[in-house]
Amino acid sequence: MRRFTYLGALLVTAACGEHKTDVRTQTGPISFAGTNAYFISGTGNLFAPDGGSVPASFLQIDIHAAADGCGPSPGVTPPTQSILSVALAGAPDRPVAPGRYPIAVPPSLDHAQGAYFHQDPAGSLLVQVISGEVDLTSSGARTDGSLDVTLQGGTRISGEFTASPCT
Repeated sequence: MRRFTYLGALLVTAACGEHKTDVRTQTGPISFAGTNAYFISGTGNLFAPDGGSVPASFLQIDIHAAADGCGPSPGVTPPTQSILSVALAGAPDRPVAPGRYPIAVPPSLDHAQGAYFHQDPAGSLLVQVISGEVDLTSSGARTDGSLDVTLQGGTRISGEFTASPCT
């Protein structure tokens, strides 16, 4: 199977509605308790290490440790925040469908990638998700599912999420 690297940045937009989410650290040095989730979907490209690319659809789910909306306002210094972000990649001709998406580094179609981000007045921390899976049970106006992932350094985070669209 040919592997690809998803090229993109965290997408941020204005405040969104909130739904029940409980995603927490199970073991490891990083403490995380996610209680709000938002999603963005669209199309883009998966880029191969050799420079080639393949069109793909994506669904990005951001799980926040605070009720801070689905993204900071432009030009405003964000408060202390912790976000676990996972991006699922699928075929470009249809939205990402419910199913199991294993974490792949580098990712490929029908797989997921992720990162944990923490920022406070003392600085910021970005840690890659290196293993695990995301189980998407529904997608559309509301996106539901669960995840069980391990970050680089050994922290395991798991739980269930209900995400509202970030519009």
